[in-house]
Amino acid sequence: AAMEAAMMEATAAAEAKAAAAKAAGSDAARATATVAGVAHKVGSRATDDMELEPVAADRPRVVHDFRFEVVSTSQPRSRRARLNPNLIMLLEAGAEKAEEHGVPNAKTKLIKYLCKLQAREAERLHVLSPPKDGVRSPTRAELLEVLRRTRNMRDSDANLLVSPVKMIEAGFHMNEPKLQSMLQSTYDDGLDGLRQGRVPVEEGYIAFGVPDPTGTLKEGEVCVIVGGFAMPYRMGDARACGGGCPVLVYKSPGCHPGDVRKLRHVTTPTIDEMLKGIDSVRANAVIFSTQGKRAAADEIAGSDYDGDEFMVLADQTLVSLFCPSDPWSEPVGHGGGKAQSVSAAHESDGMLQRQLVQNVLEVRHNSTFLVGSSANAITAYSDARGPRHASVLKLVDVYYGALDGALGCGGDSRRLIQEARKWPRWMDKKTKKKVEWVDSRPNSAMGALFALSAPNAATQPQQHIYMDSQLILAGSEKYISQWKKMRADYGKAVASILRDFKDDEDQRRKRISLLQ
Repeated sequence: AAMEAAMMEATAAAEAKAAAAKAAGSDAARATATVAGVAHKVGSRATDDMELEPVAADRPRVVHDFRFEVVSTSQPRSRRARLNPNLIMLLEAGAEKAEEHGVPNAKTKLIKYLCKLQAREAERLHVLSPPKDGVRSPTRAELLEVLRRTRNMRDSDANLLVSPVKMIEAGFHMNEPKLQSMLQSTYDDGLDGLRQGRVPVEEGYIAFGVPDPTGTLKEGEVCVIVGGFAMPYRMGDARACGGGCPVLVYKSPGCHPGDVRKLRHVTTPTIDEMLKGIDSVRANAVIFSTQGKRAAADEIAGSDYDGDEFMVLADQTLVSLFCPSDPWSEPVGHGGGKAQSVSAAHESDGMLQRQLVQNVLEVRHNSTFLVGSSANAITAYSDARGPRHASVLKLVDVYYGALDGALGCGGDSRRLIQEARKWPRWMDKKTKKKVEWVDSRPNSAMGALFALSAPNAATQPQQHIYMDSQLILAGSEKYISQWKKMRADYGKAVASILRDFKDDEDQRRKRISLLQ
């Protein structure tokens, strides 16, 4: 709309100048009229072809200032891929379909392999737990390696002023209470994440998706760029792999069985030549083929190339146990919610702006409930019935429509959302809904992962208070003795309150508050 208004303004201004020049009998009338015609032609041209025809040197040119805003950039290094509950259930559905196509025990093998990856990561995280008596304490290098592998502990993620990595690098004593507390918290969070299905995959990458600028990738092909170079083949050379390496490509929050695409990672001489000389630090991308009837990104949960990040799984065990389903297609009469809600007939730019603002506010308000409730219902039904069940597929249409601003929800879908009252135990989280927590269905991948032992504070070794000798000043002994006595008296007073008012929580809180 802004471009169209600018074009109309430029055309009107040029035409006014031409009329004024003609009335004055100026020789520049023809040149000004020509510029007006060029501006009108540019205004009616497609946005992807905005160049002006060459004009004489003595004639003025129409110059339009088009500006682009950088909304995001690739990370300095490709992010480490982690599975999630939706993806795990889709991999499970792909394994079930693989069994139907002749792959024996694909689902059982998948569950065993996922549990193996989970156990391997749990063993690595164990380094962060407080050391037990008689067990060698981990070195600083070992702790830093595990912390840097843990994605949610990167300092840049939370902009933490104090983090375990910074404290270790600064030389704090390994028995410093604050450091031990943060390491324990990281360990507990890591185990909880593994039980929730957030299992890391070694040969997994997350990067921006872009269309092939060279046009050399064929339909069904993709080129994964990691650190400025095409991802190396994992199954021998290209000839042994039939011309490439099969990979799985997914984008969160995809929950349709067809949202995991099985593509072939290849590279071409043209792409290799394009990558020469670029900054390899930030060169991480997933290049999709531009050939075929439908964009490859659109087949993955209706994604596009405006900054969407995709997960690539090159783990050949996961790839071999997966059989893809047909991609999700938008139901007839379902889409266009955002476009249909804004009338094309408007008398002025101000009216159009008001309509656009009103539409944004309505969609943001009305879709909030539908997106959250349908997502929870999809997760619950997928765990109980499988992602390929008819009820799940119906809710996926509602969910994707709500994400895109189409707020339609049929009676059957509304009933399914309202009846989603049984949630699997691994979905346990704060919710205002009254739900019944149930076990996952037998032979469920998420059920098997959730069986990992949860961190138990009662079984953790007791942490001893340690005071750094460098912080003890001369003459401070009497204050330390006084602090120890006051601390002991406070502990006795709290114990007495807890004992005397064990059945009255309000009195306990009041008296402890007064004591403090």
